[in-house]
Amino acid sequence: METKISEFKLENATKEEMFSALISKPEFQGAVISANLERDTYYCCGGICARTPQRNNIELKDATVREVLNEIVRLNGFSVWEYREFIDKAKDRENKRYYKLSFLVDFGAECGGERF
Repeated sequence: METKISEFKLENATKEEMFSALISKPEFQGAVISANLERDTYYCCGGICARTPQRNNIELKDATVREVLNEIVRLNGFSVWEYREFIDKAKDRENKRYYKLSFLVDFGAECGGERF
């Protein structure tokens, strides 16, 4: 969370696009590799029902991952992000270390039987 991102700038981007850009940054990827972590891609739970995701501009320099996530949440107006690390002792994962970074309240919930 304290890894510095030299520049993080996107225009007219959704929260999901900002999130994807953040975890794709070389600084973020380097921190994951040096910590010997793998991303847990299991996704659970929906979020706030919205037909059109909000789009915003973001521009930060020399910000930590935590600061970037907080700004994404602030711009979106409704979200909570979660980060955790764990060792999965399931037979097929052989005690690998994983991280999970996600939004707990998110665009993409079920809305009356339709997924947005």
